[in-house]
Amino acid sequence: MDFILKLRPVTYHFEARKFEHFLGRPDSSIRQLSESYDLAENQVRTGFIAQDVEKAAQDAGYDFSGLHKPTNDKDNYSLAYAEFTVPLVKAVQEQQKTIVELQKQVAELMKQMEKLNTKK
Repeated sequence: MDFILKLRPVTYHFEARKFEHFLGRPDSSIRQLSESYDLAENQVRTGFIAQDVEKAAQDAGYDFSGLHKPTNDKDNYSLAYAEFTVPLVKAVQEQQKTIVELQKQVAELMKQMEKLNTKK
């Protein structure tokens, strides 16, 4: 749950041309697909920043398998979004357990209030 609570969803535009330059693609191929890059860069995306996910996992003491860290200067961070399913399910289970416990406490307090009100 701690890992999930530390995640910060963001909305962004992916700078596809810059990424292709980083990967070493020649300008000629990038220019050739200019329209495709325009479409990709104008699309609003929602997700996580990999470095933020890395920090959240470290802070929570969680070894998150959905994060790929660069292994050299030509590599990049990436996230496997399907891997978020397991910690999310675990967080919901933990949350549900807390909800059930709180419901029991509320029910007990309601009973105590009723007893006090009937004594008056």
